[in-house]
Amino acid sequence: MSDQTSTSAGGTAPTDTPIEAWHELLRPDVELSAPFWEDLSTRMRDARLTFGSRPLCPFLRPFFLTEADAHRVRYVAEAMAVFGERVVQAALAQPPLLRDLRLTPDEERLVRIAPGYRTASTASRLDAFLLPGSLKFAEYNAESPAGLGYSETMAEIFDALPIMNRFRDRWQARFYRLCDAMLDALLASYKEWGGRAQPPTILITDWREVPTWSEFEILRDRFSTRRVPVSPSMVFRITAGRPAMKPIMMMVRSLRPKITRNSGYISTVGADAMAATQVSVASRSSLTR
Repeated sequence: MSDQTSTSAGGTAPTDTPIEAWHELLRPDVELSAPFWEDLSTRMRDARLTFGSRPLCPFLRPFFLTEADAHRVRYVAEAMAVFGERVVQAALAQPPLLRDLRLTPDEERLVRIAPGYRTASTASRLDAFLLPGSLKFAEYNAESPAGLGYSETMAEIFDALPIMNRFRDRWQARFYRLCDAMLDALLASYKEWGGRAQPPTILITDWREVPTWSEFEILRDRFSTRRVPVSPSMVFRITAGRPAMKPIMMMVRSLRPKITRNSGYISTVGADAMAATQVSVASRSSLTR
């Protein structure tokens, strides 16, 4: 995602919009030609910007956001996150409110597992439509921060295009660094849990056939630049409630009815709550943090 402010190089406000300015810079024999798209597609594939087998972005323009819109999105998203945390705490303390959430018995046992840190959702995503005067939310993905690796990498590709240099002759533009903030949040929850490994290991777990597997690899590479090892892994069913023997923190992508274990790393990602509780309690009581 890109962010822009409406000041021109000469210090006066331009008469057009960023989108109009960008479109005017698209040359028929260059950016609008087949070779340009082929090159852009190759860059996306080389950067793992794919959804299944297709390139992630079929457009020739980044998503522009004004400073005012960015502030509005940030303010509302932070407020929604606070509301979500309050709902979790209230529901766990008030059975009638918890019943209103219509959890299954297995789900209820699962949400009652104390994670060892205060934040109910370290990583999440609000899906919304940004309208001129409002935000319209479609859904809240409590277990999945998907998209930040794709977005940052796609912004880097647009930022490196020659057309962006020409665009900046008239408009100031920058893009957000998202993955560092995600890693900082994970590390903060891990330390609050009592983790002391320097660094801990992150396991991103999902089914291997999901079309977004390439983003796991993007996150692995970006986290690894800060010397935090990451292991994108397929899911394995656990057959006994044995604790993990190494410190671990999780980025769980899919809520599926399984308990997962791989090479001593444990992730609870589903509805077998009794086994999950046994594993969680055993891990906290016996792990060397």
